[in-house]
Amino acid sequence: MGPKGSSPDDSSGTLALAPRFGRMDGIVDGRVGDVAAARAAVRKANESGYARLSLEVDGGRFSILPDAARIPAGQMTDARRAAFFDGLRDFVAACDGPAESTLRCTEVFDHVVRETLFLTDPVERSLRAWTRERPVSEQDHALNPGDRVIRRALPKRLMVMLVALVLVATGLLAWTGGWIDRMCSADAANVRTDTSVFGDLLSIDINGSWGDYVVSIRRGRSYPLTLDDIERLRQTAGQPARRVAVDAVSGGDPIWLRLEDKDGRGLAASRIDLRSLVESKDDAVRVRLPGRREAARIRLALSAGEVTR
Repeated sequence: MGPKGSSPDDSSGTLALAPRFGRMDGIVDGRVGDVAAARAAVRKANESGYARLSLEVDGGRFSILPDAARIPAGQMTDARRAAFFDGLRDFVAACDGPAESTLRCTEVFDHVVRETLFLTDPVERSLRAWTRERPVSEQDHALNPGDRVIRRALPKRLMVMLVALVLVATGLLAWTGGWIDRMCSADAANVRTDTSVFGDLLSIDINGSWGDYVVSIRRGRSYPLTLDDIERLRQTAGQPARRVAVDAVSGGDPIWLRLEDKDGRGLAASRIDLRSLVESKDDAVRVRLPGRREAARIRLALSAGEVTR
């Protein structure tokens, strides 16, 4: 079996939005190992129908580059994404020693841009995909996705210099953009959940996704189903904060989800709307929180509170 690596996970719900287009750039470069396996890996990635890659062999090294920058909206599906990643992972496994990657994918949706960096592990010879999301801008939609940009072969010396420069730039981007934290983030299984003042009105589940935490909030055992339930919960609240929590849940009002360290300091916070839980007993509100090395607890709260970073 090849080395292990994390694969794409779309459980955040982002991909339920209408895709516009994607862009792929960068390079994966390594020493020649199993050439037949490398060619099979590139063929597997291309057969995914997500994006196309070209394999170049030069002396003792081989590399793969995107054929074209543009990814049409119709190709941006979960299955194609996963198959494409499997091909990339097989290519890294076919290298003789650690590979280097600057490959990056930017996917533009109606309201969100999803940026994915494909990183290699020099120790395990594995491939990992780390993703962050940001609001879409006018500049993103202004890009002309119809221009087909063909990657031409460059002299090897120039290619090595470009790879070195891009690796330095990627390292700076990783540090300033939170990629390092995602790479070293605490495992989702080790992050506790705390409904705090909401008690069992709501329930929380956590799953890991490319270094982030995808949190699902659903109705809990004591979720009010009738007006009598609401009144009973308000009368037995015992403290003002609990009564506010009952009113927020029963009214479908916004509350907050906090990511905290072991001392309760806020690492991130996200505002969530509970209206869909009022409308459907089977619905769930899903929120993506950024991965953090210090993450110890995910807590429901009535306010955002202080976030240190």
